[in-house]
Amino acid sequence: MRLVCGMLLGMLVALVGCAEPKFLPVEGTITVDGQPGAKLFVQFEPLAEEKNNYPGPGSVGRTDAQGKYRLISVPEQHDGAVPGKHMVRIYVEGGPDDDELAMKGESIRNRKDRPKQLPARYNNASELTFEVRRGEENRADFALTTK
Repeated sequence: MRLVCGMLLGMLVALVGCAEPKFLPVEGTITVDGQPGAKLFVQFEPLAEEKNNYPGPGSVGRTDAQGKYRLISVPEQHDGAVPGKHMVRIYVEGGPDDDELAMKGESIRNRKDRPKQLPARYNNASELTFEVRRGEENRADFALTTK
């Protein structure tokens, strides 16, 4: 009996080890009017399918000065995104002093270096999608325009 239980346990461990990864690496570059899209917040939201109402958690990333980003899942903080089609939303982040200004009662609207907002078609009314696929390099580059 111990031998049978040991064999079953070994097979179970082997099967779990062979499972496909739940999250796949996703990275990319964003440009705005041909320039690197710095300080942007990128959100990937998995789209429900007929056979799968909850495909998994969303993922987020932030662009660096060159407009490059890499996704991590939320809230688990795994690298990448779940496979499947995603709605993509891109928002402008506030500057590094925004929290400090808010605590002083100052408005970001009065700042001369205030970031330019992106059109709603890239965020609240997003038209952007991306499909994360197994066995492929998931490079999600976006060229945005403000006009």
